[in-house]
Amino acid sequence: VKKEVVIVKVTVKENEKDSNKWVQKLVNLRNGNPEKKDKFLRTYFIPSIDIGTASVFQDAGKSDSLSPRMRNSAYLNITFVKQSMNIYKSRLLFSYGIGGSTYFLKYANKQQVQYLDKYGFVRAGIDSVNHYKKNRMDLSYITVPVLLEYHSKNDKFNIAAGVEFGFNGNTSFVQKGSRSEGDFRQTNKYDVKINPTQMNAVLKVGADNIAFYARYTVTDMYQSSAYTASANPHQHLFSVGICLFGI
Repeated sequence: VKKEVVIVKVTVKENEKDSNKWVQKLVNLRNGNPEKKDKFLRTYFIPSIDIGTASVFQDAGKSDSLSPRMRNSAYLNITFVKQSMNIYKSRLLFSYGIGGSTYFLKYANKQQVQYLDKYGFVRAGIDSVNHYKKNRMDLSYITVPVLLEYHSKNDKFNIAAGVEFGFNGNTSFVQKGSRSEGDFRQTNKYDVKINPTQMNAVLKVGADNIAFYARYTVTDMYQSSAYTASANPHQHLFSVGICLFGI
């Protein structure tokens, strides 16, 4: 676990055909199998889980839309499978994979809800019928990361940078509260013109199995048709946090 160097002396056959010829060798158990280490293409299953906080950047002075509270909103990304190409001595790698991500966005006023007006534009208003104890918007995407990785000797310093594409965006509203008829708990899916695709810039920095990430969505959070040109806040999602299993 500490990844210390462990040297042992073993006696092995130098030639399988000559059963009488044995030699002694020193083996570094820390390095494992050198042939496997320098393999050109390696596949990993659930190699990384990113957990952090999330919010948005938006144009100053255009606050018609809701802005998530960073301290209350969360982000989760799980890479299901990843392949890494060994470009140079298992230290410079080109990696790609597929995973899934979800933004759990909470807002300052739980009574505010988003909806489309009769012209098809996004609006935010106060719900006077329901009293919410929880009112959260979840955005989920299928993700495809494409990264260039650098790993120093013995993994004392690691860095990865690149892009991550999000597809098949899904929006749902998780709500819990009470109304005149009684308590309710519901998950609703309705259109507020969230962009169904996204492109993220990703940076990960760490050492050994400890790493931190920053993720910024280059594309707008909402579709261009969600606002008039003058009212569009151009919100861009971002998230920062930790990588549980390193890079």
